[in-house]
Amino acid sequence: MVCCRGSAKIPREAGAKFFTTIIARITRMYEVKKIDVLSAAKINGFIAVAGYSVWAVFASVFIIGLGGYASRNFFDFDFNSFSILAILVGFVVSAIAGFGAGAIGALIYNLVSSWIGGVKVHLTLTSDEEEENEQ
Repeated sequence: MVCCRGSAKIPREAGAKFFTTIIARITRMYEVKKIDVLSAAKINGFIAVAGYSVWAVFASVFIIGLGGYASRNFFDFDFNSFSILAILVGFVVSAIAGFGAGAIGALIYNLVSSWIGGVKVHLTLTSDEEEENEQ
């Protein structure tokens, strides 16, 4: 049998196969059973440094703004080389802490997912990926 769609004639079997494939792609669910510990640690370390960078900018502006007031009224504080060194050390510490937290988090996820199962996600191929897979 032939089904008419516009001016093109497509066999009904081909159309059914096409729509079955589309539905199968939409309803397919995958389970994340394991996370690579090193990969998660690197990503988390990068995110921690990015977050610290934002915090350091706001804290530096705040400290510079209060510098004159604090030195006159509370203690002698100036935004000098020690403060800049402290901010740089903060980058290193946040990178190490983020890396460690990411590794521990991935290890805990892997342990728990082996007991009760991993996170289930729906993945759908985009049109670019479909074209690459067909070739």
